[in-house]
Amino acid sequence: MGPSEMKESLINLKLEPRRFQDARGWYALAIWGDRPPEQVGFFATKEEAEEWIAEVLSIWTRFKGNAPKQANESERFRRP
Repeated sequence: MGPSEMKESLINLKLEPRRFQDARGWYALAIWGDRPPEQVGFFATKEEAEEWIAEVLSIWTRFKGNAPKQANESERFRRP
């Protein structure tokens, strides 16, 4: 996977609340690009996991809006 493909896969982040199989709590399932899904966090309730997911996705959305466009990225770091 090249750098531009990696960036695109990281930009397309999905988070879903999931219950641990042994019912001891909740986690967020992180899904992005071709990477294997990852378990993130440990939450006592589904609501707590959903609140965390909402906060992370809010920050992620702001980050995506400020991320440089791929076409302009090389120009940004090129020396005059």
